Amino acid sequence: MISDLKHISLKTSLIKYADDLTLVLPDDSDTSVKHEFDNVISFAKVNKLIINETKSNGMIVTKLRCKIQDDDVSGFPVELVNKFKLLGVTVDKKLSFVDHVTDVLTTCSQRMYLLKLFRDQGMPLKCLHTIYVSLIVNKVTYCISAWGGFIKEFYIGKINSLFRKAVKYGYTDTLYDFHGLLLHHDEKLYSKIIFDNHCLNHLLSSSRHNGATHLRDRGGAFL
Repeated sequence: MISDLKHISLKTSLIKYADDLTLVLPDDSDTSVKHEFDNVISFAKVNKLIINETKSNGMIVTKLRCKIQDDDVSGFPVELVNKFKLLGVTVDKKLSFVDHVTDVLTTCSQRMYLLKLFRDQGMPLKCLHTIYVSLIVNKVTYCISAWGGFIKEFYIGKINSLFRKAVKYGYTDTLYDFHGLLLHHDEKLYSKIIFDNHCLNHLLSSSRHNGATHLRDRGGAFL
């Protein structure tokens, strides 16, 4: 229904997924957030769609020590928040992803109790491991390529501590490591992106040499 919705400025990014829409404007944008938001409202009215403005939030992403001035928020068309959930990932205004990791660890700790009940009832290790991967490991690795490179070693240590406890309590015989999981999922995602039909393929450099894709040096292993 919103596939033909266009942004006003070429610098604006429109991220669409099902009925979820996210506008991303850089600080050097040649249009305002209000202008882009009004454009979305107009599109919705013309196409007889309803936007729930009470569930529409805005967030200004800044550097860690950068302060937001009053002029930056004046006339903002929606409520400003310090964090929000985007397709299951909690994004905060400093891109630290502390809240996301905290939510993940809380959920995983609760699910560990379920594994304890299964273990105490005599469930075989092989079955426990399958449930452990499904409930715990998959929860940690959900969208890990999007947030895994932002978190500090302190929180990486907390995640690895969770993995060690699972082995200690006999829920699995495989010790996972956060960095290893992040690398595995990054490589898997990159392998998919290099094909032209992937939705992120346009982010890669268009220059190719001998069939290889050449990227700008960003200091990372992939991008």
